[in-house]
Amino acid sequence: MDFSLSPRCTEWRDRIAEFVAEVVIPREAFCEGAPLAAPSTMPSVTLGPVDLYYETAGSGEPVIFIPGFATNLHLWDQQVEPVSRHFQCVRLDLRGQGKSSAPPEGYATADFTADLEGLMDHLNLSRCHLVAASMGGSQLGPYVSGAGRVILVVGTQKIVSDLDEAMSRVYDYSFPLEDARAQAEYGIHSAVNKVLIINREITPGRVTVVLVDEVLGF
Repeated sequence: MDFSLSPRCTEWRDRIAEFVAEVVIPREAFCEGAPLAAPSTMPSVTLGPVDLYYETAGSGEPVIFIPGFATNLHLWDQQVEPVSRHFQCVRLDLRGQGKSSAPPEGYATADFTADLEGLMDHLNLSRCHLVAASMGGSQLGPYVSGAGRVILVVGTQKIVSDLDEAMSRVYDYSFPLEDARAQAEYGIHSAVNKVLIINREITPGRVTVVLVDEVLGF
């Protein structure tokens, strides 16, 4: 899930909020100038070889915020403060990032899903609303398959005519740009690790795609 939110409170953000507020967060979470969140707890949980750091704030239905690569839970500072007025907000540092430790043998993005499940078990959460950005959404397959409702936010510049053109755009256009960005920002190469293809959804209304008339990602 490769998208970013503009710092401006524009019309498209209001439209997204109308969708998202039904299941995840209130409209004001997208607005500029929200004060930084004051977490109520700042613990960690040991999951195998990893100490996973997380913070919680607020009460109500749980919303878990997952950051992207080379970031930490503070990516969501401006969202958590308003959202925590209505929901229990949980945000975490992915393994190997922020205050979470990394196993000595290394790790893969597939481990993020297991960490999320372990954190939910630790907090006694049987279900939650999930908000993920950038590489935090790298496990889109499990998310989309198992979620009760899915909202995908996509820039209209990514609309293509068919699947062949879509795959060509991923490999020939988006990947070289993302690879160059990753090298410039983090000193590492990117990769096309997983591709999500939704051919058909049998449950009406379970998957919503919000098309934003603004450049989001590549």
